[in-house]
Amino acid sequence: MRFNTNLYNVIITGLSFDFVYVAFQTATLAILYGTFAAVNWIAPIFVLLLTPKYGMFLGALCYATFVAALMQPRAWSLYLTSWLNGFGASLFWTGQGLFIALCSDETNVNKHFGIFWGTFQSS
Repeated sequence: MRFNTNLYNVIITGLSFDFVYVAFQTATLAILYGTFAAVNWIAPIFVLLLTPKYGMFLGALCYATFVAALMQPRAWSLYLTSWLNGFGASLFWTGQGLFIALCSDETNVNKHFGIFWGTFQSS
């Protein structure tokens, strides 16, 4: 059986997204998703300029800043990093959609997105 690099990329991307969502609260989620909704309108421009891989990487760094802020939690730092996280989430998810699409063709696009969502939702 031949190793399928695209299928491997889809599975690793799904598992990586699965491990990101662990430490959110109501206020931080509201800020995150409010920013996410607003920035999502321009995120495709950034992802096309950065490429999907680097868009997801930058988005993941924004998530990491939020997790780092939890080490010494202060209201202002959690709110600020939640806003930054919302910006990063728009890059993260836009990059993910394009990345999975680029790893796919007409015959396996549904399978690849199904594998991604199955691994992501397994938490």
